[in-house]
Amino acid sequence: MRIAFVHLSDIHFGQERDGLAVVNDDVKNCLIDDCRVTLSTINVEKVGGVLVTGDIAYSGKKVEYDLAGQWLDRLTKAIDCERTHVQIVPGNHDIDRDTLSESTKDMLAAIAAHGEEKLTKYLKDEGDRDRLFARFSDYRLFAEAYDCSLDNEGGLAGSRVVQLANGRTLRFVGVNSALICAANDTEGRLLLGKRQWVLPRTVGEELVVLTHHPMNWFQDSEDAVNYVMSRARVYLSGHEHHPAVHIEPVEGGGDLMRLAAGATVPPKIENGVNYCYNILIFSWVEEEEALSVQVLPRAWNKKITAFDDASDLLKGQGPHFKLACPNFRDAKGFLPGPPTITAPSHQRANPSTNSIGANMGDQFADILLRYFRDLNEKERLAILIKLSLLPAEWKGPLSHVLERRCLDRARATNLLTELEAAITGYGK
Repeated sequence: MRIAFVHLSDIHFGQERDGLAVVNDDVKNCLIDDCRVTLSTINVEKVGGVLVTGDIAYSGKKVEYDLAGQWLDRLTKAIDCERTHVQIVPGNHDIDRDTLSESTKDMLAAIAAHGEEKLTKYLKDEGDRDRLFARFSDYRLFAEAYDCSLDNEGGLAGSRVVQLANGRTLRFVGVNSALICAANDTEGRLLLGKRQWVLPRTVGEELVVLTHHPMNWFQDSEDAVNYVMSRARVYLSGHEHHPAVHIEPVEGGGDLMRLAAGATVPPKIENGVNYCYNILIFSWVEEEEALSVQVLPRAWNKKITAFDDASDLLKGQGPHFKLACPNFRDAKGFLPGPPTITAPSHQRANPSTNSIGANMGDQFADILLRYFRDLNEKERLAILIKLSLLPAEWKGPLSHVLERRCLDRARATNLLTELEAAITGYGK
């Protein structure tokens, strides 16, 4: 069974100025049309959704995420998938640099200089932790809308499951590579952090890791590479604006695909950088217990002023790649069944942990999207008080962690219909 995804990176909403805004808007409109037409011409049973490996915004501002949300709605509609089937991770441009206080800059510099020891120290202190994550303030609300929560203690950034056949699944796991990004970052100085070394290893399930930075940007890259290579089957990244694909054999009889996306909307079209994106098609190869990944690069053709086939970016490889999968082999004996796409899996009942819970239903996924993306803080607070999810006299801060706990409680106590009606009452 073949399931397709649109892979985007570095869209940079908000970077446009003057005439460039008109050009980039035209490119983004053409991309939607190209996705629709291209997917209609290939043989897939399902379009699973959209994967965005960071830099959705340019300055980490709410207005940029508002534009991104509207555009993603149009894209998902054009490719005939639920608008909630979008998975995102943050990039360095998803940080609001205006929030970088001197104390935060000092923390980030100390972590860059001393590594895991300092990161652990700051994540243990509630005040320091809040200052670190304040940089992601507007991104975090946008991410909550798509159930791609940033873990407040430095853990993973969302999880989603796709079933290829009975007993054979892919888990798409988000990793926050921008955890210690500052105003200017140096290759080899970022830190993935051991709290994100929690990739599950499950019989019958292979992992697709989404992150913004390629591994060469991490100071803990050797250990991180060994960890990811031993657990993941595909590593999707962005940031460097040049597409690339590498297949490497790993211990245990598996393969790892590293697929670096080009920039969907780069700041400048020069030095070989172009508007580009990928269509990825995943399927299970029953006879070999392998994962097939078909990579269809699409890039802007200046002569026809539209997106076109860009297979040359694969440098003679592919477009069909077959990856050896030890976790699939260990599950041999299960009979294949029809593939399904689940709604995003709720990453954790308690946002301070990394446990992965049950899959959400479409109703709750849509409620999350509308609540966090379409309502302002005053409207959200009014709804929580109206449904007695917060006391009427509530005067404390309204953090996204608290709000998510309230929405989870609404689901657990069968208040989703009332919650949906309250959101609809604001006409959004």
